Amino acid sequence: MSAALCHQAMTILVEEYNVQPLKCPVSICGDILGQFYVSLSCLGLVEVLLMQIISSWENT
Repeated sequence: MSAALCHQAMTILVEEYNVQPLKCPVSICGDILGQFYVSLSCLGLVEVLLMQIISSWENT
């Protein structure tokens, strides 16, 4: 279900004039005004970051 929802959102968003195509990898720079967790969550990176933190703790 989530894949279908993402595909539908992408279909709608690519029609917006302010959405630009990007090639991976992408670096995000700038002030996110304290919304680091929200930004990671939107990008689906929360789990990845947490696993990296846990892994670094285990290796020390």
